Amino acid sequence: MASLAIFLNSSTPAAAPGYQNAQPQTDGGVPLTSVSLGVPNTGGVAVKSASYTATASDCGKLLVFNSAVAVTLTLPASIPFPQWTVVAANIGAGALTISPGSRALDGASAISAAQFQSMSIFTDGANYFSARGIGTAGSGGGGGSSTTHDEVLTDGQNNIIFGGGDVITVLGVPN
Repeated sequence: MASLAIFLNSSTPAAAPGYQNAQPQTDGGVPLTSVSLGVPNTGGVAVKSASYTATASDCGKLLVFNSAVAVTLTLPASIPFPQWTVVAANIGAGALTISPGSRALDGASAISAAQFQSMSIFTDGANYFSARGIGTAGSGGGGGSSTTHDEVLTDGQNNIIFGGGDVITVLGVPN
């Protein structure tokens, strides 16, 4: 009888589009079972200077738009998978329009973001939803101001905490 050996590691088998491979934690340096896990892409930054259509591989990325003229971020017409998420930030002088295509984004057909505005975009598998953050022009350095918008989770030391455990330290914000 022939035997078949399958070796699973951080690169075999290849991850599906929009996912990356990961290996499980070990116990005492030796995994009890060696398996390959597919998890959504988890980060990175892509700077855009023109209109762009997001894809499955943008999951977990910060898409930064830097344009002097108006640009559009078009969300995938076919939602890649239920956990798909992206963050869009506009640092350019031109307005950023975020279009969900044939779907809705917060119940609307499009949302605009002015300079220094950003939002995290999530899906329920049918439509898109956002959690928005608003900055003010010129607030890039210390001593900046802020606008409270909905709820922000913090660790009590002016550090913003995101769902994935990432932390941003906010400087120049009065207590």
